[in-house]
Amino acid sequence: MTRLRAALTAALAAALGLLLVRGQSGQVELVTAATPEDALALAWQDLQQVPLGDRPFTRYVWVTDGADDSFRCVSLMLNDVSRAGSIRRPVPVEGKTASGSRVLLARFDLRWYATEKHARQWLDLWEELRHDPAFSLLVSRSTLQLARALYGDEVVKAWVTRVEEQIIDCPPYVHPADGKVYERRRVKELVRKVEFVKLSEVKDFEVLRLPSPRLDAKTYLDLSRHAGSDAAVVSDLYAGLRLLHTIRDDGLYAQLYGGLYYDFAGIPRADPRVHGDKATDEDALYLELGLALDPDKGVTAPVLLSKLRGDRRVAMTRSNVTGGPRMVEMFRTQVGPVGETQGVISVSHDLRQKNIDLRLHPLANLLRFRDDAREIIFEGPNGLHRYAMHNGQGQRQDEVPADIANDRTIPAPHPPRLDSLSCKACHEARGDDGWIELTNDVTRLVGAYKRLDIFGDLDARDKALDQDTLERLHTLYSGDLGRALQQGRDDYARAVLQATGPWPGAAEKAQANVVKVAVGHLVNNLRRHRYELVTPETALKSLGVQLNWPAPAAGPHSPATEARDKKARDDRALKLLNELLPPDDRAAVTLPDGRKIVPEDPRIALLKAGVGVSRQDWDQAFGFAYERAGRTAAVYRNRQPVKVNN
Repeated sequence: MTRLRAALTAALAAALGLLLVRGQSGQVELVTAATPEDALALAWQDLQQVPLGDRPFTRYVWVTDGADDSFRCVSLMLNDVSRAGSIRRPVPVEGKTASGSRVLLARFDLRWYATEKHARQWLDLWEELRHDPAFSLLVSRSTLQLARALYGDEVVKAWVTRVEEQIIDCPPYVHPADGKVYERRRVKELVRKVEFVKLSEVKDFEVLRLPSPRLDAKTYLDLSRHAGSDAAVVSDLYAGLRLLHTIRDDGLYAQLYGGLYYDFAGIPRADPRVHGDKATDEDALYLELGLALDPDKGVTAPVLLSKLRGDRRVAMTRSNVTGGPRMVEMFRTQVGPVGETQGVISVSHDLRQKNIDLRLHPLANLLRFRDDAREIIFEGPNGLHRYAMHNGQGQRQDEVPADIANDRTIPAPHPPRLDSLSCKACHEARGDDGWIELTNDVTRLVGAYKRLDIFGDLDARDKALDQDTLERLHTLYSGDLGRALQQGRDDYARAVLQATGPWPGAAEKAQANVVKVAVGHLVNNLRRHRYELVTPETALKSLGVQLNWPAPAAGPHSPATEARDKKARDDRALKLLNELLPPDDRAAVTLPDGRKIVPEDPRIALLKAGVGVSRQDWDQAFGFAYERAGRTAAVYRNRQPVKVNN
């Protein structure tokens, strides 16, 4: 027993960066990686330097890998959903752990990315990120029984957020409903209070979120109280998945991973009180973008554009995105700074795969094309692109139906669901700088060969030879969009470079392809985090143990050598994970025959057996594993606070 305890002590000391060990393939250095504890401590130290009046609007994003390129991606992510008219980069806040690992935060003021009108909405939306698994113990309905087994029926002190109505004093104002003057107003406010939660009495919830037990309680409460938020600091990859996705789904998934892109970026749903009784979600978007529509009086976008004649279209029989017919129209909005953007918007109209009748084909109906889905791309107030998806009736959609288009950049075997991040992957990360080249089959029919004349729509033969119809068709389809698209690419590249700053490496090449480099890095980071299996090694890193392996020797390597080195690395990670997460004796159960067994979370058990698990499984188990690893590690070290590098 003494020899076993000594071996365990040595192994844990190695896992905590206290010595070097020698593995099968050479010397392997084990160091502590930055953890949520470090990020929390650094955020609180930095917030104390922020003026009191700015603290309720100050938030932090923890750059989990500590890399400058990932910090640039955080800046791009925030500006991608910004409502403001200018681009603002967050402030880097840097510190080090006691063992010297880098801790990097992005500090920003929510008011940088939201106008005064939308600041309150952004504050409320940011609270949706409080379920970040890095800083939370997540107890779903299905894991409550496990939590009771691990923690008993103890009472937990936690910050609880509730919405309460309050009556506040305010300057005199005239109420629009009754015309009376009031000096007090009833408002709904988010109120955060410390309450005692008994796990056995919790009911009617999708997920119970508690601060991670491993976090320093005083630091957490101080940061939450001064920032007025349960999400004062969140991790970059979790925030990116929430901010840049539109798919919400429902239930537990919606609580933990539901997309918030539309809400942050301000892609509206129609509100009869604001947009009129007959307005669709698409009409509401156009109204927000400055088009002078009045849907209740029949002044819709097609009517307005037909009158102004400023729009242009292309039609194609085979789209490279959907594989089917497509019509794309482009026109201008009132959004975007003069001299930096063109205010261009494009609307792609697509059909379901089953709709193959000629009367629905865009080349047979060049004026009034009946579609099933629309992808809208437009320049936001700061020059970066926004994406929205609607159906053929103008209703906003969270994703494109599978029988219209799929996102084939999502790695198999995951469902290729196409949403807002897919748009960035397609239009930006592949190297098209936001605007993909458009094919116009109409000009091929009536261009140089002059073989066909076009008279009107198949469904409107009565207007086939109408002079206005002929002139309208000529205006729509004879233009050259190439110049506008190229100018749009240049404008977008400039905006992305402003949001991220210069990229290192081959400077000229990186800056010339800044959209592909920056957005590609962002999309790849999020995709790896979302879809790659969590292995024992990646689980160790998230728990604070980084394995730094020696660089391979120069020269060719045989497959057998590479396989041996990989096995040595996997074996070492698996051994350390089992040593860092021993059975939790607090959950021990005594059987009738006197034997004791210790229940284990099956997701953690799989990792301890060397089997990878999905990101969702690890996220829900992480809070339990993180707390257990902290108790094990606390036996062998006294963790020092993070030091701020001013």
